[in-house]
Amino acid sequence: MEFRSNGKILLSGEYFIIDGAKAIGIPCNKGQRIKINKIKDEDFITWESYDNNKMLWFKSKFDIKTFEIINCGFEYKKALVIKKIFETIKKINPKFEFKPVKIKSFLEFDLNWGLGSSSTLINNFAMWTNSDPYELLKHTFGGSGYDIACANSNSPIQFQKIDNKINILPVKFNPPFINNLLLVHLNKKVNSKSEIEKYSVKKKPNNEIINNISKLSEKLIKTEDQNEFNKYIDEHENIVADHLKKARIKKTLFKDFDGEIKSLGAWGGDLILVSSFKKKEALDYFKKNKYNTIMNFTDLLIQ
Repeated sequence: MEFRSNGKILLSGEYFIIDGAKAIGIPCNKGQRIKINKIKDEDFITWESYDNNKMLWFKSKFDIKTFEIINCGFEYKKALVIKKIFETIKKINPKFEFKPVKIKSFLEFDLNWGLGSSSTLINNFAMWTNSDPYELLKHTFGGSGYDIACANSNSPIQFQKIDNKINILPVKFNPPFINNLLLVHLNKKVNSKSEIEKYSVKKKPNNEIINNISKLSEKLIKTEDQNEFNKYIDEHENIVADHLKKARIKKTLFKDFDGEIKSLGAWGGDLILVSSFKKKEALDYFKKNKYNTIMNFTDLLIQ
């Protein structure tokens, strides 16, 4: 058996998506798949994780009944994550019967890019076990669930969650200036789960903030003018920065950049969105500043 899920980019609504703001999620053409084969005459589940270069980076075994970790080398924390997923599946879907299998997971993107290694894993597990992916996410990694929606979609979505009620609306994002948009990796990864936890203990945003973010989400995908798009990015970044009491990434790292920059998802790492009228100059700028992982925004879109 094989299952596959799409990765994701959160174009807008980061953090505030948890409190009911509309957000725009972009499913990616790179994701994660799992391959499951039955094992005879054994009483455990074997797990192997492979990166985008097909290199084995994690391996473990679990007891078929208790899910206790039999061996995992020096990667106990990673093994605990898989164990937690197994245990959660057993709770939310007790009818599913675990059998001795060998599971291999294959990432299609760099683990440090932040394109949804956790959400694609959860969604693949949910498909395999016929479990509710949102419930599985809730009791493991947490979060709004927009990434699960992206995992199951082949086109951009508008996502909103209010009082545990999820609304997913297919949208289009293909502005005339889309070839002027770049994705740049910040040379470090941020832990989304811990960032969500930090945000959750802050004072909740008021309705005005939620409404403004929702309006900006709608404007970002509707405008066909890059100047307007850059203006909306600027407004969005300022709202998030003011609430988090953090400096926006352009002010901290790229003050002299001629164009607009937006954080994607949790602030501080992973990928950023770059909007520039001078694409070649933008490419040279980031390379000069030692940011060498640069992609066209369209490179990750599902065509």
